[in-house]
Amino acid sequence: MSRSDGEILTELCNRVQAELPLLAEHLRMWFEAHQTHPRELTVFADPDGTRTIRVWLVTDHVGDNDASSRVVYDAAGKIFGLVTELQNGVLWYMGPYGSLVNTIQSI
Repeated sequence: MSRSDGEILTELCNRVQAELPLLAEHLRMWFEAHQTHPRELTVFADPDGTRTIRVWLVTDHVGDNDASSRVVYDAAGKIFGLVTELQNGVLWYMGPYGSLVNTIQSI
């Protein structure tokens, strides 16, 4: 049985709220500055752009202190990961990193 977008957003928001206090202050400040209203994206699961995966965008570029990758949430795996844009324009899901804390520390 698939979950509704509302259920996924609730799960995602609950995870963020639970893990945000665990971040070092400078990482928490970066996250809060880059956090975006979650939206579902189709990205590529391989750098060649042949297999896709659906993820939820959690952080985005804001034009100041941007990272080369953005935090996403894989609702199917219930895990956070990173997406980066390759030179060929492919949005590549670099894979799961685990918790929100582990993912942000990996940037």
